[in-house]
Amino acid sequence: MVTPRKPLAPEVAAVLERLRALLTDVCRRRLNDEYLALTLRMADLLARRRPSPLTNGSPEGWASGILRAVGWVNGLTERHANPHLAPGEIDRECGASSGSGNRRGQEIRRLMRLRLADPRWVRASVLADETGEAYEKLYVDVLWAKMRGKN
Repeated sequence: MVTPRKPLAPEVAAVLERLRALLTDVCRRRLNDEYLALTLRMADLLARRRPSPLTNGSPEGWASGILRAVGWVNGLTERHANPHLAPGEIDRECGASSGSGNRRGQEIRRLMRLRLADPRWVRASVLADETGEAYEKLYVDVLWAKMRGKN
């Protein structure tokens, strides 16, 4: 038997609504539907955590942190990535300071136990590649970037 989900606290629901609007706007303008689906899923999961971390800080900082975390998994900040957004661009698009975006991104990576090229958070087009070449390229690229000290 499936137990129904408890409704979100009103303050969490308000933050989540603003966060979803920010993420939708940035992903539609600068990224794609794959990033939109991943970031909205992450926002929903963060809202359902008890206690929700979303009540601490601004929705803009959380939006930046979510994009940074999902982008970190998918190599979004790598220059050859398509689409590509640098961390500073992510912060500007979300209206967050670089310090806030960076802190929230690290906090999300810790809370969600993310790892580079994490298959739970990799874009669907990468995972759908039957040959596995796209995932292998992503994995090698993000590991190479980490070795160079960029992540």
